Amino acid sequence: MSKKLVSALVIGAALALSAPAHAASTLVFTGADGGPHSWWVYLGGVTALQGQDIATQPGFLARLAGGYGQYSYHRPGLSGVDGNVGEGDLMVGYGMPFANGHVAAYIGGDWIDHSLSPSDPKNGAHGSEGGLKGQLEANFHPMDHILANAMGSYSTAFRTYWTREDVDYNFGAFSLGPEVGFEGNKEFNSFRYGARLGDIDLGFADVALHAGGTTSNRNGGDGVYGNIGFSKRF
Repeated sequence: MSKKLVSALVIGAALALSAPAHAASTLVFTGADGGPHSWWVYLGGVTALQGQDIATQPGFLARLAGGYGQYSYHRPGLSGVDGNVGEGDLMVGYGMPFANGHVAAYIGGDWIDHSLSPSDPKNGAHGSEGGLKGQLEANFHPMDHILANAMGSYSTAFRTYWTREDVDYNFGAFSLGPEVGFEGNKEFNSFRYGARLGDIDLGFADVALHAGGTTSNRNGGDGVYGNIGFSKRF
């Protein structure tokens, strides 16, 4: 993706997020994730383009997010490969509440950069690549105190995908339940299984914690993971 196109996406995202801020509901989120020989930090936001309440009213949405991380892995013939990864996306979507939940779908542009040291010619996910990205988010309340959440995204940039699903019991001050997830790209695939502790209101933000085990087809990719996420609606 050219620098001009990246600049245009950034400028467009800034206009999309700032222009309706005086009237629209906005969600800001950030967090950090750690896994076997890897870590990732992210920041983003969603705003309602028609001034609607994001959680309770239907309408168009704009989403901007980005992140940066590092990872390492082993390859036969190489002593070890260190990678740096950055990603940014700008998407538009539509949110639709219903009696027992909410669904939102997004589509837009994505840019991912993988920098490897030393160079690994067998790794198909290296360099910079732009692509089309789609994302689906859903939550359901099938019965009292039970909440099911599902989120997934796919980008044509390096065929990158990520999903997480959980089912929680709400205890009032927090919710707790099992979760599973899948992530990867054209180079690796991994599976996560663990638990989510969420819906913790600290006043300045809502907090969710995720932890468990992970398996991967990448050497050195098996182990444990942890994630902490903060979100705030304005």
